[in-house]
Amino acid sequence: MKKQLLTLVFLLGCLTGMAQCPTTNIVLASQADVDNFATNYPGCTILTHEIKVDGTSDNITNLQGLSVITEAVDIVITATDLIGFTGLDNIVSMGKLVLWNNQELQNMSGLTSLQTLGGLELFVNNAITGLDGLGNLQSIGSVNLFENDNLQDISQLSFAQSMTSLTIGGNLLSNLNGLENLETVQGDVAISGESLTSLDELSNLQSVGGSIYILSNEDLADISALSNIDTLVDLYISENYDLASLAGLENISTITGTIRIGYNALINDLSFLSNLTSVGFLDIHDNNNLQSLAGLENLQIINDRLLIISNPSLNDISALSSVSPTQINELVISNNTNLAVCTNPFICIAINNAAVSKVIANNAEGCSSLPEIQQACLLGSEDFSLAQSIHVLPNPVANHLTISSDNNVLIEKVEVYSILGQRIQQTAKNIVDFSSFSEGMYLLKIHTNHGSITERIVKE
Repeated sequence: MKKQLLTLVFLLGCLTGMAQCPTTNIVLASQADVDNFATNYPGCTILTHEIKVDGTSDNITNLQGLSVITEAVDIVITATDLIGFTGLDNIVSMGKLVLWNNQELQNMSGLTSLQTLGGLELFVNNAITGLDGLGNLQSIGSVNLFENDNLQDISQLSFAQSMTSLTIGGNLLSNLNGLENLETVQGDVAISGESLTSLDELSNLQSVGGSIYILSNEDLADISALSNIDTLVDLYISENYDLASLAGLENISTITGTIRIGYNALINDLSFLSNLTSVGFLDIHDNNNLQSLAGLENLQIINDRLLIISNPSLNDISALSSVSPTQINELVISNNTNLAVCTNPFICIAINNAAVSKVIANNAEGCSSLPEIQQACLLGSEDFSLAQSIHVLPNPVANHLTISSDNNVLIEKVEVYSILGQRIQQTAKNIVDFSSFSEGMYLLKIHTNHGSITERIVKE
């Protein structure tokens, strides 16, 4: 009985000790709140709820009262007078560290024990110049460094081979030293408003699971470091006024969402998009020197919208000839004042499809209105009814797919692509054997003496 009583006392003591930590998110709104943390939560070393240190109403100059903490979920520190993090010296792992508007903060000193960090967010900490103090950090999740006016050194991140996301914008970075070992980003990569001339430090980046946004980097002239990337959700290249080439995008084959190329004054063609086969929404706008869409000749699928707007030097969109006209939902060609010829197989079929929303306006004569393009398609050499002249049956297909044609259309070659744009079969015959393929969606590109079209095929 005595042994059982001692065991019960021990268990109660453990439970009592555990109960001393906060059981909900808490706010420490004064220096006294910080200083009294250990008294108010005796024995608490592991935080399981967010703690926010908010100096809006009181000058908070140190975090000594938190020195008992060894592990934390999320710590948010805002509007304090901290210059470093002395007091957090014993924290080994942390969920997120969020630093907002701490105008005296100079670096990350005081975090000498920190080894694992789920996320780092620095927003408007205008005295911070670098991330010194993170020398023992071994892994990090998301990184968001935004509008820290004097932040110019992120070399302390050089340990990182993978991140969950990376957002860098509006700091004072002239290089990305510290990201040279980064190989994988599971989510998005966004770089904006920096004084970068290149992205060279990202040359080991092999995969991005989300999107890439390269925006408003006025000195950026080179994005060739992105050449290992082949698939993205979205790709935005916008307002990079010194960028004359898209070299670095030559291996991208599939954009499942949006590709937007806009306000890049020096780009004159899209030649480095030559491997792009499929995109959801293609938006080409306000590129003053863009003369043609050369580089998009292998593009087969636009799943949603095509916008070609306000490119004053653009005079040639024939590179879109191989795009399948059956997936497009919206077509806008406007304010391209030098574009007089819009006729190609894709455009001619799409504009005669009642299901496609269309805006054609303020281009050069010949492409300035829908009736003009329709008339040019009727009179031109391109056969706008090519899709109606080719018949593919059955679809869905179990074994053999038969392709037939009329109106003097001759089938020259047939290619089968995976939905990711990889060619898996080629034949000169009009019967394609699907029997060995797995169930799912495929792209069938049919080359004829009147051009080519692409159809979606379902293997059942």
